[in-house]
Amino acid sequence: VLYKLPDYIHDGGLDFYLVNPLSTKFLVSFSDINLMLIPYMFSGIILSIYSLSLLNITPNIVEITLLVFIVACYLTVIYSLYLFLMSFYFWLLESNIEHLYLSLGYIVRFPLDILNNLGKFTYLNIIPLGLAAYITVRIILHKSSWQEIFLVFPITLIIYVISDRFWHFALKSYTSASS
Repeated sequence: VLYKLPDYIHDGGLDFYLVNPLSTKFLVSFSDINLMLIPYMFSGIILSIYSLSLLNITPNIVEITLLVFIVACYLTVIYSLYLFLMSFYFWLLESNIEHLYLSLGYIVRFPLDILNNLGKFTYLNIIPLGLAAYITVRIILHKSSWQEIFLVFPITLIIYVISDRFWHFALKSYTSASS
């Protein structure tokens, strides 16, 4: 949702968010939510349920709870990484940083088992875009360890804190377009 940040910086629209009493990050992040994408979310859930039924896999309540938790952490990681990259727009206004993010996310479409150990480590720990896809499938197939599951929250928290601090650092560099 942060895709409008470069426009806000360029035309001074960020000034409006800075003078509001709510968090600037919150306002910029959630000011323009596309509700037309909700059907895609439900179609993904329905497709997942259908796929599980074809495989004769019935997750229990613990697995469903873990899956919801992992997906929530994954969404936080996605948001945090995108916030981190978009924060560079405070210095590099004429760049296409969001294309870098989309390129990094492309690899998540494939099973991480096709990567070597360094590739898996990178996409699970350094740029943890493979976090949800890899661990959720392992939970469903009963191949995950509790160590993997318990590492998800600290990794998510660390990434969120780093991106939040970087956002605030970058925000200090903002100069109004109207001044």
